[in-house]
Amino acid sequence: MRAALDMTQTDRVVFDLGTETTRTLNTKLQGLEPKTNQTAWTIVNPRGAHALCVGITEPIEVIVDGPVGYYCAGMNEGAAIPSPAMPARGWRKT
Repeated sequence: MRAALDMTQTDRVVFDLGTETTRTLNTKLQGLEPKTNQTAWTIVNPRGAHALCVGITEPIEVIVDGPVGYYCAGMNEGAAIPSPAMPARGWRKT
């Protein structure tokens, strides 16, 4: 089993909601420092979780790889979190 937070070869942070909580994800995303190098994130195994990627203030990109529940990307001030209506821009249908 891979770690919940992992850096890939392309320096994209991969966060696995199959092994960690939504609260942990949001805490990590909300706690990013200005000028962070962790600007590209992929969330795997969201399994319809609610309130993902909430309250992000830094200009990062987050791709959610799978279905989400209600209130995704709310109170977002700086991140690019593509809409499920635009799958070519980041969302992957499962």
